[in-house]
Amino acid sequence: MYRFKSDFLGVIRIADGLVVSFDDSDPNKAAFDEWAKDHMPAQPEFTLAELQAQNANAAIQPLARALEWFEDARVGLPQLVDGVWLRPVEQVDLRVPDNLALLKDRLKAKLADVRYQHEVGGVTINGSLVKTDRESQATITAAYARASVNPATTVSWKADNGFVVIDAAEIMFFGDAVFSHVQGCFDRERHFNELIDAAETVDTLTGIDITEGWGA
Repeated sequence: MYRFKSDFLGVIRIADGLVVSFDDSDPNKAAFDEWAKDHMPAQPEFTLAELQAQNANAAIQPLARALEWFEDARVGLPQLVDGVWLRPVEQVDLRVPDNLALLKDRLKAKLADVRYQHEVGGVTINGSLVKTDRESQATITAAYARASVNPATTVSWKADNGFVVIDAAEIMFFGDAVFSHVQGCFDRERHFNELIDAAETVDTLTGIDITEGWGA
């Protein structure tokens, strides 16, 4: 007879105290295995579904890449990966006819982000890269309004490549250029929105390249 070691990594033969490791390299393990066939209950064999149910709360294995705008994600059934149970995240392709309205909404949301990145990305005016984030737009608008009523206005303007001092005429020139840049971004977004609304199939919709035509 045998009893388990306290660490459960082997057994001890009661008759003489021989320690038997569960490692197959132990020469005495074969004798223990033969004894165990008749004296120890067989280990239950679980179906895959039962094993998955037992590991329903396993850690989630994230996707290795970002989702595309036409994809969704769902957590799959537990899988044994390198000896560890994990629930892999799977991508779901939404490009089917029944999802046309949903895909239009998603592409419009993606388009709004593309427009915003171009809008606030700055514009080069007379060799100076002028910031066009929302705060800078508000500052330029205030300077433009002051220059409109006071031709003697000058401001120290901080561009990405340093400070420049500009007079009222230059302020208005910069203001007009920034306005044209921002408005051009919204015009481009409207153009793509109209294409999206007009798309009657998923193939037509996914063929719209919302990244082209924005300029520098």
